[in-house]
Amino acid sequence: MKNWTETDFLSGEVVWLEECREEDMLQVRYPHNYTLDMGWYEGDGKYIIYIIKDHEWGVPVVRYSAESEEDMTVLLQQAAERIEHESQTNKTYYGGLWTTEEISL
Repeated sequence: MKNWTETDFLSGEVVWLEECREEDMLQVRYPHNYTLDMGWYEGDGKYIIYIIKDHEWGVPVVRYSAESEEDMTVLLQQAAERIEHESQTNKTYYGGLWTTEEISL
């Protein structure tokens, strides 16, 4: 299993990467105002990965969660692939008019 820092973020640009377990571990920007954000949330005991569209941090498109680094690495690749697909279709989101999809391993 590869290290999560070796994830292929496809067309994304890594703007923040911190290997220590903390809330702000990774941020990747994508075309069409998509952001992938990942961190360790001690209170939940989980890694949380968010897909954000149009800076709508209050209503993420998707929230992935995993307790292990191995599962988080799998979800991180899934999130990158999903953003890549959705950014190519330029799907429109309307802030508070959608609910956040939840995916856990």
